[in-house]
Amino acid sequence: MTALSSREFAEFNRLLATAVERSVPVESVLDLFAGQVRSRKGREGLEAAARALRDGTPLPGALAKVFDPEYCALVRAGHESGRLPEALRCAASYHALRARIAGKFLRFGLYVSIGLLFCVAVFGLGIYLSKVASDISVEGHRSFWDVWREENPLVWLSENHWIVFGGACGLLILGMVGALAALAVSSRWRAGEWIPVWGRLLKSRDLTLLCTAMAMKSQGGRPLPEALEGSALALGNRYARRCVREVRQRALDGESLSTALFYQKFFPRTLAWAVAMGEERGEVSEIFGTFSRLYASELERDFEVLFLVLTPVGLLMLGNAAFCVALGVLAPFITIIKFAGQFW
Repeated sequence: MTALSSREFAEFNRLLATAVERSVPVESVLDLFAGQVRSRKGREGLEAAARALRDGTPLPGALAKVFDPEYCALVRAGHESGRLPEALRCAASYHALRARIAGKFLRFGLYVSIGLLFCVAVFGLGIYLSKVASDISVEGHRSFWDVWREENPLVWLSENHWIVFGGACGLLILGMVGALAALAVSSRWRAGEWIPVWGRLLKSRDLTLLCTAMAMKSQGGRPLPEALEGSALALGNRYARRCVREVRQRALDGESLSTALFYQKFFPRTLAWAVAMGEERGEVSEIFGTFSRLYASELERDFEVLFLVLTPVGLLMLGNAAFCVALGVLAPFITIIKFAGQFW
């Protein structure tokens, strides 16, 4: 996808949906939004899409020059069924949630980093007071620093505390970047579904996109195999895409859609039962539309659960850091008391 942040991409889809509903030329919207994008690559991509539209390229084809295939498959489904604004708003909701979770991770890392820096400052103050006290010497008695070195196991840490805690902050940042990269990669494979909380979120995302695309394809009168193939292209998770294609193959072999869904473990049984009812009544597109909204609501709830999980994790990390620093800060003061005890 072009270099747009999740927040910019969500705003772009909302603006595009409004333009389509009000019959505003889409190329004008692309030019307008290109002027608001911060990245040069994103601006050039939107301008290229606007030029393609002026040259007569259909909207899905013009956006395919800029955006990833999954998004373009969803746009194509909306364009072919005459429900393009709904498809765009579905994409906007999803990327708005992505922007929220990215902001949550950023704030999480910022708060933990600030807490670690504060701990470093407090620890450094304790070391400074210890070194000031080390200048005190009385004839016939050991110096404070001698007492400190003999009785405190944290001598090396005290002398290199900025390096140690600077390395801890660096490892924290690298760990968070690595975790975000791992989550981004795992979201495209089955391994992502095995991660607690995150896996449920990914499955809700894939089911939302699948049901949205299937509702639009079915309403547009597309044959079932073609609708399933187009819906599979809208999924970013390769395992989910493979499951949809297995359902498509079963349908080609003569099974009903509900039976094919029922025997594929990826899909909830409730979806298969509802599709079976829709097949009896000729309301398959309505069933998929209903479940699209249901899974969209579930996706929102899963995001909220993820937010709730991140908060205690951050508090736990800060609490452990504060505990370690408290031990380091108290150590020199305890040594000062022992040193002063030589004179009492």
